[in-house]
Amino acid sequence: MKIYFALDDEIFTLIDYLLVVHLKEEGHEVSIKDNKMVRNVLNDLIKGREDDSLTLIRDEEGYYLNGEKLSLDFLPSYLKDQFKGLSNDIREGKRLYLNKENIDYIVKNELYFIPRIKAYLTLKRYLHSLSVADLSFSIALANSLDPYKAYLAALYHDIGKYVDINIYKDEIIRKEGANFYNDIPNWAYHQFISKIIACKEFKIQDKEILDAIEYHTTGKKDMTKLDKIVFAADKIEPLRDVDNGFKEVLKANREYIKEHSKEVAYEDKLTLACYESYL
Repeated sequence: MKIYFALDDEIFTLIDYLLVVHLKEEGHEVSIKDNKMVRNVLNDLIKGREDDSLTLIRDEEGYYLNGEKLSLDFLPSYLKDQFKGLSNDIREGKRLYLNKENIDYIVKNELYFIPRIKAYLTLKRYLHSLSVADLSFSIALANSLDPYKAYLAALYHDIGKYVDINIYKDEIIRKEGANFYNDIPNWAYHQFISKIIACKEFKIQDKEILDAIEYHTTGKKDMTKLDKIVFAADKIEPLRDVDNGFKEVLKANREYIKEHSKEVAYEDKLTLACYESYL
C-alpha cells in the first residue's frame, strides 16, 4: 500500500524517521511530502483519492492515517513522550531528537539555535563543544543511553565559559552557599554559569542534562552515567591537545591504581617513571 506522508513543517524528526521505517517494515511504500504540499494532500484526503493510497498527516497533536490517529507504541521508551512540540523545541535547541545526520546538517549550516551558541564562545571553544557533543553521543549510544541528551549536555557544557561570574553571582550563591567562592576553584565557575544559561536562555528543563552541564568540570558525589559521559568526553575529545589529554587520563589512571593498590602493582618502575615524567 502506498502512503503519502504530509509534514506540517520542514523538520523531519527522529520520530518521523522511525515511523517511516515502521511502516516500510509493514510492507508499505512511503512518499514524503513537505509542508508546501500539506494543504493539497489534505484536500485529496477530503475529496478521496481515485487510487487506493493512504494519507498520513503529522500535526502538533500526532499522526493520522486517513483520519485515524496512529499509536506510537513501536517507539523506544525514551521517545514515547517526546512528540509534543518537538519541531519547535528543535529550532530552539531544547531537544534534538533527529537523525544524527540531520543534527550535523543543522550544525554545518548554522541553522536555528546554532548562531546563538556560537555567540557565547570563541571559535576554538565552539569547535571543542561540538567535538565533546559528538563523542558524548557515540559513548551514550554504545552504552544504550539516550544519546540526544548526552549531545545537548555536551553542546552547552562550556557556554558560560566567557560570561562574567558576577552576572549570576547571587543566583549561584543562593544554590551553592555563601562560601561558594572559597570552596570552588575559579576555573570551575563556568560549569554553574553554563547550566544557568542553558536553562534560562535555551529553555533546557531536563534535570539530567542540566546536572551533566553543572558538574562537568568538578564532578560530584553519586554521578549519573550521563554526568560521567560528559565529564570524560570533555577531557578526551579528539581536538584536545594530546599532551594535556594524556595528562588527564594519566591522573585518572594514578587514582585508580591508588584505590586498587592491593590488586594492582602500584610501585612498578615503569608506572612510577611515567608519573614522574608527566605529572
